[in-house]
Amino acid sequence: MSWAGISADGLPPVRRDSLAAPRRAEAIEAAIVEHRRVLLQRYPGVGSFAGSPAGELRVWPLQLIFHNVGWYLLFEEDQVGREQGLIRSERLDRLAMARGDGDLRRSREQHAAAIYRLERLLQRDPIEHTRFSKPLPSDTWWHHPKPPHVLEPRPAGSSHPYPVELDLPPWTVAADIDLRSRLFAFGGGIRIEQPDALRQELVQRCQEAIAANTKA
Repeated sequence: MSWAGISADGLPPVRRDSLAAPRRAEAIEAAIVEHRRVLLQRYPGVGSFAGSPAGELRVWPLQLIFHNVGWYLLFEEDQVGREQGLIRSERLDRLAMARGDGDLRRSREQHAAAIYRLERLLQRDPIEHTRFSKPLPSDTWWHHPKPPHVLEPRPAGSSHPYPVELDLPPWTVAADIDLRSRLFAFGGGIRIEQPDALRQELVQRCQEAIAANTKA
């Protein structure tokens, strides 16, 4: 943090056994490099999403990333009897190393396969899943001569003449906060056509904002 010019003075301390503590973070980094399975303990009572695992977690740690306001561990669950486990993420300050879990390691090839799956999940709007509008006949702005400019534009008099299509997994559409922040920040600059549930959510938020700001 000092390298980034951020003072640590006055910041609340993390729990000493938390993975966010320096020595614990180094231990999880070592496990990632060594492709070693670890046993983690999720603190009771900390914030979570619906379906988040609780208690002990036996996982293959994959990567550490910083997102928004905190550091996260990306890991693959060790599911006995299955070749692949679910890939999840959890904030470091909500996890502790539970205890030794032996010295079970997996091959470089298995680790690389899990990283590949992780990278596919982390891609945002990959170009092969994105389609943009062609220009209007009267447009003079530059556009790429090849796809993804493949959709026909609306008539020139339309308030929103340029359609965009994104192929998104259902869990992203259902609960992704970042997706909503990006879309809803446009306000009236975009019109959501599908899915209808997302369109209705935008309409409801706008109605609530109008109601809150028109009261005496």
